[in-house]
Amino acid sequence: MGLTPKPKGRKSVSNSNKTKSTSKVNLQDDDYAKLLKRLAYLEAENDYLKKLDALIRQKEQNK
Repeated sequence: MGLTPKPKGRKSVSNSNKTKSTSKVNLQDDDYAKLLKRLAYLEAENDYLKKLDALIRQKEQNK
């Protein structure tokens, strides 16, 4: 009986977590097309908001 040494440092990561995150997702063509359409929409929205922000900043600067 007596004192037993405790392990130091972080515990090792199990391999089960790695396999879950690297598993590939099979997308159907319809899903892929929807994602591309959504991406194009979001990129256009982002460009619009950037231009709007630039116009607002320019207007504030001219005052």
